Parts: sequence; structure tokens; C-alpha cells
Amino acid sequence: MVKLNSFVLPNDVIRKMKDKLIDTEKTDLEQGFNLCRKPASNVLIDRTHCTGDECSISFKRTCGRPDEILVGDYHTHPVYSANPSLQDMISLYDLGLGCIGSVEDNEIYCFIRKDKIPDPKVIPNIRNTIENYEKPLEKMTFGDILTGKGEHLETKLIDAAHYYRDHYFKKINIRE
Repeated sequence: MVKLNSFVLPNDVIRKMKDKLIDTEKTDLEQGFNLCRKPASNVLIDRTHCTGDECSISFKRTCGRPDEILVGDYHTHPVYSANPSLQDMISLYDLGLGCIGSVEDNEIYCFIRKDKIPDPKVIPNIRNTIENYEKPLEKMTFGDILTGKGEHLETKLIDAAHYYRDHYFKKINIRE
């Protein structure tokens, strides 16, 4: 069992997180589920399991049951670290809680929004970072990358991602 601010992440859900990490290693596909709770309870339960592709996963933003409240989500990264992408940070900041498992690191981290009340400027700022740095990099050719045309954008993108992660989220290791 792990405490995540006011929530409790029970061992059975942690075990399911580890199982999804094993499944991801076998399939190279992102796996995940929503984290929900019952009213008047702080114990997290797993709901609406799903599978994505090699680099993304889409969740139905529901617990699948009318008597449960969506609190966050858990998903795996087949290749990258257990740190959130900028897209992940939008969801994390919006919901307030999210966990990520990484095959590469063999780690699971949960990220909790530091702000009790969300700042309405944060998500638009993250989206602007994606538009200004990530999308132009995605459009570059392999030749552009080899000649170093994207180095400035990549540096800005990495710096922004570290800033958002460190400034707005508390990071908790689940695989201790």
C-alpha cells in the first residue's frame, strides 16, 4: 500500500500495474487503466482497462460505474522512461493524479499535481509548448535531424518538460 496525498493505492492495484508492465514488455504496446474511488472512500480501484499502441493510449474518461469517481490513470511506456510526456502532463494536471510504468527503467512512478486548485494557465502553456517545439520536430526529415536543425527545438522541449514536471508535480516511486 502506498499513500498518494489523500488517496491510498492498495497492493492489489500496484500488482495490476506491475502486470501491465509485464504485458507491455511482451507486446511493445502501452497498457493502462483508470484510477477511481467510491464516494466517501480514499482507496483507489482500477477500472476500464485498455491497450494503446507503441507510443500512446486513449482512455475513456470514466470508471464505467455511476457510483465511482475518476481520480487519475495509470499507463505504461514500452520504450521511454516513467516520466510523463507533455501530453501525459495535460491529463495529469487536469485530473490531479497519474501513474506511469516504464519497461526501459523497470520503474513505476505516480505524479500528483502540487496545486490544490488547478491554475487555468498551465494546460494552455503546455499545449503551446507542444505546438512550438514538439510538432515542428515531428515534421522534420531525417536529414534535418542529421544536420542539427532541430537541436535548438529539442533543447527547448526537454527544458520545458523538465520545468513542468518539476514545478507542477510531486513524483512518488511505486516500485521501492
